[in-house]
Amino acid sequence: MVMLVGCLLALQTARSIDKSQRARFDNEVHRLANSVEQRMKAYAQVLRGGRAFFEGSTDVSREEWRIYVEQLRLPEHFPGINGMTFAPRLGEEELPAFIAKVRSEPLPSTLTDPSVMREFNLRDPPPPINPVETSVHAPVLYVEPLTHNSARALGIDLMRDAARRRALEAAVATDDAVLSPSLRILLRSSTQVGFIVFQPVYRDGRLLGWINATFHAETFMHGLLADDGGELSMAVYDGDEVEHNALLYSSAGVTADGGPRPLVVPTNAHFVTDVVLNMPGRPWAARFVAGPDFASLSERMLPWLLVLGGFLSSLVIYLVSRASAQWQSQAGLLAQQAEALREARAVAESANLAKSHFLANMSHEIRTPLNAILGTAELLGDTRLDADQRQSLDTISQSGDHLLGVINEILDYTKVEAGLMELDEAVFDLRQIVEEAIELVAYRAAEKQLELACDFASGTPEMLRGDAGRVRQVLVNYLSNAVKFTERGDVAVEISAQALAADRHHFRIAVRDTGIGIPSDRLDRLFKSFSQVDASTTRRYGGSGLGLAICKRLAELMGGDVAVDSHPGRGSIFSFSFPAETNPAWQPSLRPDVGVLEGLRLLIVDDNDTNRRILRRAAAEWGMTIVDTGFPQEALAMFARGEVFDLAVLDYFMPEMDGVSLAAQIRKLPSAAGLRLLLLSSARPGPGVAAAFDLVRLKPLRRSGLLDAFLDLFGHSPSSSIDAGAGPQLAESYTSLRVLLVEDKPMNRQVGTRMLASLGVGVDVVENGALALDAIRWQAYDLVLMDIHMPEMDGLEATRQIRALEDISQPHIYAMSASVLDDERQACLDAGMNKHLAKPFRRRELEQALREVASARFTTPVLASNTATLSAECLAKMLNDFGEQGARDVLDVIAEEAEPTLVALQQAVSAEGNDNIQRGVATLKANCQLLYAEHLAGQWSSLDTLEKITANQSAFDAACAQYRALCLSLPHSPRAL
Repeated sequence: MVMLVGCLLALQTARSIDKSQRARFDNEVHRLANSVEQRMKAYAQVLRGGRAFFEGSTDVSREEWRIYVEQLRLPEHFPGINGMTFAPRLGEEELPAFIAKVRSEPLPSTLTDPSVMREFNLRDPPPPINPVETSVHAPVLYVEPLTHNSARALGIDLMRDAARRRALEAAVATDDAVLSPSLRILLRSSTQVGFIVFQPVYRDGRLLGWINATFHAETFMHGLLADDGGELSMAVYDGDEVEHNALLYSSAGVTADGGPRPLVVPTNAHFVTDVVLNMPGRPWAARFVAGPDFASLSERMLPWLLVLGGFLSSLVIYLVSRASAQWQSQAGLLAQQAEALREARAVAESANLAKSHFLANMSHEIRTPLNAILGTAELLGDTRLDADQRQSLDTISQSGDHLLGVINEILDYTKVEAGLMELDEAVFDLRQIVEEAIELVAYRAAEKQLELACDFASGTPEMLRGDAGRVRQVLVNYLSNAVKFTERGDVAVEISAQALAADRHHFRIAVRDTGIGIPSDRLDRLFKSFSQVDASTTRRYGGSGLGLAICKRLAELMGGDVAVDSHPGRGSIFSFSFPAETNPAWQPSLRPDVGVLEGLRLLIVDDNDTNRRILRRAAAEWGMTIVDTGFPQEALAMFARGEVFDLAVLDYFMPEMDGVSLAAQIRKLPSAAGLRLLLLSSARPGPGVAAAFDLVRLKPLRRSGLLDAFLDLFGHSPSSSIDAGAGPQLAESYTSLRVLLVEDKPMNRQVGTRMLASLGVGVDVVENGALALDAIRWQAYDLVLMDIHMPEMDGLEATRQIRALEDISQPHIYAMSASVLDDERQACLDAGMNKHLAKPFRRRELEQALREVASARFTTPVLASNTATLSAECLAKMLNDFGEQGARDVLDVIAEEAEPTLVALQQAVSAEGNDNIQRGVATLKANCQLLYAEHLAGQWSSLDTLEKITANQSAFDAACAQYRALCLSLPHSPRAL
């Protein structure tokens, strides 16, 4: 039944999309038709300007006409106009004197053949024509631009062709510009289809003649359609009917004889329509055709995504029914799935409003049932399942994760495309961001035994102001692709910067791999939406084709660009660049204990050149003397010669001899006595390996981790200075928390309840915000998990009313929403919620939320309202919550960014920039909360706009002073607490 509902919903969605596409097609047709008409009106205005030129002068010479036309710059400003001519009106009796006068004119400077003028005479227009006898003549007298080729038009009597004559007379009758029928235009060695626009010219009430503009139809229309992107095909016909023999222009191109190629309407054409264009004095008919690719891939994918959702839902219900009798009946889950799909259908029916909004809404509706699917699958994994059921469950989880990834990419792309993506700039540590990104792909790289490396070029600033999240997003995408398409070798991140000014650099981050590479003729498909290098790549490696397109848009949003250099079989280099503000004062200072490494002799043995270069550069900064080699036998020869080293860093995987074997050989040599050995491995070593070394570390290893390892080896471990018992530990776990779940969908209520039960937490459940408000009045809760979209009272209004209650203990309120747009997240925080959990969320995320609330509940804030120092209790609390490394990182970042953040905020106040003020205050508030300075965080909450700061300048100055004092109280080197 769910599959049937999914198929019906997919059909209805397809109809809605078709309706949206029809509206888009009609809008595009209207735009193009209007563009053609407006372009011709603009061109006709040029002829009217020429008319004024003639009428305002007693006599216009050939040279004056040349100068006038030359100043119009026709190829640049009026593409399609081959030339402009003037033809006087002459009676039969005026011809002899007219011809004699022309023959006596001096030869124009642009011509070299004197016969052009000396043999001037009246001639018929080029065929095909319908010749007529006439006593009134209109011979072409002036032609500009005048070349040897265009001079062939001199003397052509426009009155000798019936079609041209009718157009000339119509122009006189209307006293305005008139188009001729389609005709053949003279070119260098052939003719092409075009038309002429005639404009009558008068002087003292007498018809003087006609100014004419000769158009090449292909060039005229090509200029209009250059930005169309190829979504539509178009043909234009002379007259008000679509007739093959009247074809004037076709987007299909031209034939060998210069005529337009007939437009073929494919049998699977999406839309076809004909319109009449109102041209000066003559109608044109236009046919527009939308081919099968008019619909974007995202629009075509959406119905199938809904069908897939139905399929996954059906499979979950089947497994639940077999796994445990405790689950609800299939009918209940089917009914809830149908309800979720009906809501998705309601959102899909609004697709004709805008494609980007449509995709964002569909993301919300698909994420909602995915929350139940993935949550149920995770809970089902705790039950007893046979091998087949376990395999099916893994398929559900993997397919759901992949579908969620596709939805996130489409949503990100839609936000960027719609201009909704905004940068969140702050000072950040670029090395930390790069190392974090490398760690995210380290597990997959280790499975394939790939080397991962990070190389900062000498002199590259590591601290900069920018959007760390977007830099990380692009880099993780590049790294994921590099690991995906590399089967052996290494993946390296290379960072460099070029100084633009004293306080500004242009950064380049490149990801180099030794993977399959990309043919040069396929590179143009990269960075395009829904595009892969080829179909086989899509089948083998998967992917939506959106990742690189999003990277390009994000790089451009940061003011930079992307690039790629690739060779099949040799690998690829994907890079992105962006400008950013820098400041030497932001750079972290070296740890004082690094001095113990100065002068020590270091031997590096690694077959990977990049790894050796990175290790050399780091060790050189710490004052060490470095010798390196890529060959284990060469290292053994050094010891055999009696060379002495204090420390040797060995790679595990080397082709000639692995690191374990090399260590065993070194230990036997007399010159290695007292040598400390450090093993770096991209995979977890087997049992017994660690015994051969003083220390073993897994790659990728952060630079700070490498320094810690070196200091550990020489008895200066940074962890030794941390007293884990420096204060009270967390007295109780999160299992004693009282939790209220507010969710209107029974399926999600069931999943949330079971997740909390599996974590040992008791929970009360209500169905909407109004009931939640009643429950909180009668019962004290530590945490409220609040859905946003609910009947009667939504989550935002319920939160606002809860925060207005004065006689209760205020709970933590976490939003649970499938809406993930930035403005919706901000709306939750503005309403008074503490955090936003995006659906679908996993049990580990829920557990982390419970730990955060438990930590806040069972630990008393240690910074009093009049205190601006970090106490031992606060340090102990941070160690308990974040761990040793996490506490170091938090204090390190806060201490380094303190002064730059305060200075930036004060500058924003002086410049009256509210957006920068809000970002700066948000940063200070968050840092205070990390340090458990709740009172100071509350002060910043009341100073988040220019108006509030202006009205409370003394409070603002006091808050700045307290924050500066708090940060100064942190350890001089936060990594040595």
